[in-house]
Amino acid sequence: MDGTAADQRLFARPPRLVTWLVCAFILAGATAARSEEIFRDPAEGANVSWGIELREADADLVRHRRQNRLFHDGKDAEELVVRSRNVGGRIAIFRATPPAQALEDLKASLWVRYRIKGSTLGLGITFPHQIDPETGRPLFALIQGAPAEGSDRFQELTVTVTRDEISRVQTLHRGRLGRRVDTRTIDFRDPYVDQVVLLVPTGIGESDVHWDDLAIGPIVAPTDVEQAAASAPPRTARLSWADNRLLSDGQPVTPRFVTYQGEPATILRELCFNAAWIEDATEQSVMQALSGEGIGIFATPPAPPDAAGREKVSMPPFGPESAAVDCWMLGRLDMRKLDEVQHWSEMVQDADRQRRLLLGDVAGHVREFHRCVPLLGASRHIIHTSHSPADYAEFLETRRRQALAGRPMTTLLPTETAEAIRTTRRSTDIEPVFEPEQIALCTHLAAASGYKLFGFWTHTPLDSDAPGMEERRQILKLLNLEFRLLEPWLSSGSIIRPTDVRVGEAPARQKSKSRVSFNPFASGWSTPADEAGPKSPYQAVILRASPGLLVLVDSLQDGAQFQPGPMTEQSLRFITMRYDDVPTAFEVTTTSIKMIELDQQPVGGGLEVVLKDFDQHAAIVMTSDLSKIEELRREVSVIAKEAATASVALATAKLTRVEKVHQELQPLSPPVADAAQTLHTARQYLRAADDDLVGGRYDEARRKSQKAMAWTRHVQKSYWDLAVKRLSSPVASPHAICFQTLPDHWRMLRRLNSDRSAGENLLRSGDFEDQDAVQTQWTLRADPSGRGGVALNTRSAQGRFSLALTAQPATDRPAPVDDPLVTLYSPPVAVRTGQLVRVTGRVLLPQDLQGSTDGLVVYDTLKGSVGAHRFRKASPPGKWQSFEMYRDVLSSGEFKLVFELRGWGEAWIDDLAVSAIEPQEPAVQTAGGTR
Repeated sequence: MDGTAADQRLFARPPRLVTWLVCAFILAGATAARSEEIFRDPAEGANVSWGIELREADADLVRHRRQNRLFHDGKDAEELVVRSRNVGGRIAIFRATPPAQALEDLKASLWVRYRIKGSTLGLGITFPHQIDPETGRPLFALIQGAPAEGSDRFQELTVTVTRDEISRVQTLHRGRLGRRVDTRTIDFRDPYVDQVVLLVPTGIGESDVHWDDLAIGPIVAPTDVEQAAASAPPRTARLSWADNRLLSDGQPVTPRFVTYQGEPATILRELCFNAAWIEDATEQSVMQALSGEGIGIFATPPAPPDAAGREKVSMPPFGPESAAVDCWMLGRLDMRKLDEVQHWSEMVQDADRQRRLLLGDVAGHVREFHRCVPLLGASRHIIHTSHSPADYAEFLETRRRQALAGRPMTTLLPTETAEAIRTTRRSTDIEPVFEPEQIALCTHLAAASGYKLFGFWTHTPLDSDAPGMEERRQILKLLNLEFRLLEPWLSSGSIIRPTDVRVGEAPARQKSKSRVSFNPFASGWSTPADEAGPKSPYQAVILRASPGLLVLVDSLQDGAQFQPGPMTEQSLRFITMRYDDVPTAFEVTTTSIKMIELDQQPVGGGLEVVLKDFDQHAAIVMTSDLSKIEELRREVSVIAKEAATASVALATAKLTRVEKVHQELQPLSPPVADAAQTLHTARQYLRAADDDLVGGRYDEARRKSQKAMAWTRHVQKSYWDLAVKRLSSPVASPHAICFQTLPDHWRMLRRLNSDRSAGENLLRSGDFEDQDAVQTQWTLRADPSGRGGVALNTRSAQGRFSLALTAQPATDRPAPVDDPLVTLYSPPVAVRTGQLVRVTGRVLLPQDLQGSTDGLVVYDTLKGSVGAHRFRKASPPGKWQSFEMYRDVLSSGEFKLVFELRGWGEAWIDDLAVSAIEPQEPAVQTAGGTR
């Protein structure tokens, strides 16, 4: 049957993933293929062999896999499930085949089960001597067989090469090409077939298609196979995606890249990264150095050319200089520039012969961006901010749920202080330091949220010798080793559910004297969590993958984004489902595989797992296939020495840094009981870990290093608790956001206590008693929908009025909030260089704010939103919450307060005051990492 003109336009070039499938076949298996007369794909085994091209306006991918429930022959068949919003769209399902001369009677057949009629089988034909001016590549065309009737049974679809079909295709394209090239130069010689395409129409709702037993032949190898413009075959695009997984050569992977900052490529290899993000894809020396160390390359693509008044411009095809790039990284994407991003994405994909994946990072609007950028990262910088680890976990989960079905999510993880924090500090201030446990916490929470690609954000080179940088290197190496070990589970695992975690051993089961109340199946889980004690600051998430279950246990300790505490427990317990008939559980670390005894007594919901000696994070594999455990043991034996060495180096660097800050805090901070003795204990554990490392006892070395770090964290947390004890939030002080800067915090408090110059309220309308001043001096920016606003409120903290910010959803099911619904700016206040500004105020939330983890965001224009207070939960009845902020003025100008309502509901503010303390000459400090 003739293909329509629309079909020809759709396949004027191969679908995005076909190129690398074809090239892989040419490079890896062409010789073997030429010896076969018939090529067959029986669709047996676990890995899919067909690619999918969705016209996204018509359908979203739900599932693509091999399954053994419905098949034509053998044991398996390939399955695709899509969810469509329209009727009339088409989905292309394609399979690379050995190149074969397009001889008459070349035939392909495929058995297909699909309920909607109209499916057709097609052959992709390449004309190697004719370049298509629209693509810059050899001309590609499609011939199709007869459409199938819809059926619940497998039907055979066929397509055959005939002289008439070849003539029709040539006639169609000769007319199209004649408008762009001299028809005398058109060359249709030596056509060959290199792919099979199954086209299926879409219907409303969810549809499933199954296919099996492809056969194509006779295979007669062509003399000319498609060549690149430079007469070299295009390089395989290494990364693809399917069914919520990232694939490399068809196998699930968990890529881990770092932003490249000019450090030697050998460092990236030593830290076990498998990719790096570079900004300039033309830096050949950098790409050669990275490739030479086995490091994959993510690169920022060329910017779109300036249209200069023209309606349409195109990007020149990418040449061989970018051949080493594995993935294009568009960077952080702005919703206000969605049209520009879409245009850029289309131009890059048109110019890229390798059809490499595009990756971008967003803070919100995931679904909108996913329609033009195949791979998205959802990222949030929580360290040293008012976003808690629990907020971060909720943010990651929300963004994953907003993604298009089947698309794997990625995230960028910060490894050092945000630029917005660093640039708002004085030159004499101590530089904040990320604790290595904070990097690990964010990484583990992203893995537990089902994310598949992890980028580590840096703005200083990995070989920097600044305070905290050695710790950063070692924790990144340990994380990469851990993820490499667990890759079979992390890369293909899907979240089944989170599960409740409780601290301590299960209560003993006791028989009751009363027959009526006796329950032989009772356990500690029969008691609700709130009755059994306070909610534990831990979470456990169960992922199912083909090798078995993976349970990730992590701490959600409040305040850990500022300073982690010990985060250790003698025992934790949680419930997991049974896996197979003979369940076994193993705790997996980089130095050991330890079996966990399971409580086989019946417990509501499955099996109870008791985890001993928990420290920050745990990974538990459950499987009845002990060969998987033996594979893990072999891999652990390979990396154990390397992991133990990194663990000891990490604990040594951290303890040395903390000891220096401890000494600096002695004359500044109230004393911490037994701080010196605790640090001495940590040092003893570290010496023992060194001895174990030398003696080859790698698991003991790692465990004792962790003990040393736990004791060190205990001292850090004690000092930090003293510093923030009287603050409404750690973000109130620019120096209370981490342990490293606490000396500056105590110096600031001394300045406040000794200077009485502050007094006058510079924000005179902050009590909201003067209605005219509020209306004329305060600036409102509301959501364009008109559902948000500001009004005076007669319920106040003091006086007659407060100010109410409100935003009400249009329906009973509030939509997620990605942007501020209401933004309110205070009148400007003049400030001078060297002043210390003090802000106080009060907030009341009648109910929880819905739709985001932000709620009411309060910040100032000196520090920016990185120093924001956040209020999300309802205030105690009638009780106003006080807040304060201290801000250094780096240069004279205007100061404003900003209130953003980023959740549905209502928030009241009142009693705002701004005062300024006059400047004084600061004493430059050098201990503990000052600049």
